[in-house]
Amino acid sequence: MLPLNRKSFLARLRHAWTGCALSLMLAMTAEVAHAQTQVLGSKAGGSAAGDAVTTPQVQATLLAHAPQGIKAGETFWLGLQLVHQAHWHTYWRNPGDSGLATELQWQLPSGLSAGELLWPTPKKIPIGNMANFGYEGTTLLVTPIKVGPQFKPIGTGSAVHIQLHANWLVCKQECIPQEGDFQISLPITSSTTMAQDAFQTTLTNQVQTLSGKHSAQISADGRSIELRLLSLPVDLTMGPWTVFPQTGNVIQNNAPALIEMAADQSDNARVRLPISSERMDSPTRMSWLLVQGTAASPTGKQWRLDTPVQGQWQSFTDDVKPGVTARIPAPTSVSAAPLATWALALLGALLGGIFLNFMPCVFPVLAIKLLSITQQTDKPQQMRLSAWAFSSGVLISFMLLGGLMLGLRAAGSQLGWGFQLQSPWVVGALAFMFALMGLNLSGLFEFGSFVPSSVASFQWKNPATNSLWSGVFAVVIASPCTAPFMGASLGLAIGFPTWQALPIFTAMGLGMALPFILVSFSTAWVRFLPRPGAWMKTFRHIMALPMYATAFWLVWVLGLQTGAWDNPQVASPSSVSASDASKQLAWEAWSAEKVETARQAGRPVFVDFTAAWCVTCQFNKKTTFADAGLLNDFVQKNVLLLRADWTRYDPAITKALNDMGRNGVPVYAWYAPGQPVSLLSELPSVQEIQNSLSQVKTSP
Repeated sequence: MLPLNRKSFLARLRHAWTGCALSLMLAMTAEVAHAQTQVLGSKAGGSAAGDAVTTPQVQATLLAHAPQGIKAGETFWLGLQLVHQAHWHTYWRNPGDSGLATELQWQLPSGLSAGELLWPTPKKIPIGNMANFGYEGTTLLVTPIKVGPQFKPIGTGSAVHIQLHANWLVCKQECIPQEGDFQISLPITSSTTMAQDAFQTTLTNQVQTLSGKHSAQISADGRSIELRLLSLPVDLTMGPWTVFPQTGNVIQNNAPALIEMAADQSDNARVRLPISSERMDSPTRMSWLLVQGTAASPTGKQWRLDTPVQGQWQSFTDDVKPGVTARIPAPTSVSAAPLATWALALLGALLGGIFLNFMPCVFPVLAIKLLSITQQTDKPQQMRLSAWAFSSGVLISFMLLGGLMLGLRAAGSQLGWGFQLQSPWVVGALAFMFALMGLNLSGLFEFGSFVPSSVASFQWKNPATNSLWSGVFAVVIASPCTAPFMGASLGLAIGFPTWQALPIFTAMGLGMALPFILVSFSTAWVRFLPRPGAWMKTFRHIMALPMYATAFWLVWVLGLQTGAWDNPQVASPSSVSASDASKQLAWEAWSAEKVETARQAGRPVFVDFTAAWCVTCQFNKKTTFADAGLLNDFVQKNVLLLRADWTRYDPAITKALNDMGRNGVPVYAWYAPGQPVSLLSELPSVQEIQNSLSQVKTSP
């Protein structure tokens, strides 16, 4: 068993939740999946005919291969052929990071017994930042059927009746559990040959046992395992080959196996595979599959071997350099900041809160709420009360978020502004809420028509309560944004003692609530606003558009977090206009090692700390970092461009931000050769970045 530290606990919790969710999905969709399947095959007379089950994703057919008939002491073969629609797949015996292996349950007459399923060679199927092992296209799952020596047919010319119940999980971006019931009648005395070539290929390429004294050794840092192979088959020495782990929950499935053949041209080899930092088991023996070809395109032949595991299993995280065992540092005492520094941090937090009101994810909500409050000019007391309630909701939310972050800091965690949006559940809930708000603003429905009359009556009688919750919601939707002046203040706050840090979060809330606080002090300026009229309905419809846009954006973020589609935070190479040639410019994934290596070589480095849920980050990408002149300057100066994607929680990125005195994104770090890191503003202009680049001489 693994030691019960925070890393292993979170890993077990995540796997337990995944198991529960999958079980619930299976329970909820079993009836639907069963209703979707349509049995198309039928039997006529005593002829052998395969039985088929068809769904929109898979056609499953029961086939048989008994060229000598059914004879006592002999073996024949049954197979379930799965024909997948394009981009759909089912799973191998070790499905990888997710999925379920296909299960076959046979009902055989007396005297017949089913052997072990002959799994075809799997392929690696990348899914986001994970990898699964399974099958696409057409595959045949063959089971040998042994005919016992005491088997006696009943009657002359009779047939053997066989039934199969199969369960499989078929996935593309979504996963659908499916099942099918099959039956087939095989004549005893005559030959049965269905899909003869497919059976012959499967039997030829069925897994063989690799003999010899092979072993597996865990590295000293516990991060990888080295498989030492003696006497490789001749077929593997003649071309590319790779390794699949048959033992699950140990190996990092998305990483390639690093194969090193013996230098003396012998048939010995060593294979290094990285261990998953979230492994669930610490086995003393492991099972492996060696296959011809590459992981993405195996060619068929396969060999199985078991090895003892030598060395010590260890726990580690992904945010440290190889060779260093990670551990969570104990919280250290925090010293108070000088009064002047604290005052500047408070001022920056106040200004940052004011700027939050103009961020694209916040402005529509606040504008509509401010208008709804200021339209109550005939009830100034009610208007002030609603403004105070909204301001209170904002302030309470900021203090709660600040208190939560400081409490987790004391427990040894590293979090940053917007950390709640690293949860797919929070992002999904927000996407639903924004879509609902957009439909409401478009006039397609009113919230009051969907709530019980008692609730609607309470809302009507308690507008202050509604305003308070509106303030809470405004802070929730503001969390993707880091406004100018906020970055430095947040970075300082997380390093201050609690009595200095909490007022910084309060100052941020005061800045965001300032327009409503002004209403609560004086209503005189309200007369300059347009009077209520038909224009308000048009304004509501216009404000629905950014609600829809935000909902679509959050769905996109959710897809990135769940691995439904590729993450464009690290872009593929894009052509830019350079004066000397059409050079290529590409952003690479950030790592501390890349930064250090480039700096030691004297190469300038520019790092974009970003996240898909950060509105300011996406705005900067579409404006400043899309400027052809700036991209050309990056090429001319031979700048290494790195993107640190914080869409999902990454302890290495969080630590790097904290080391630079920052606690949220965006952050733009510039490493000029021979100089310490310098941080640009949250909304950098092309000119600001070019001024930094001017420190570097043009690369020859």
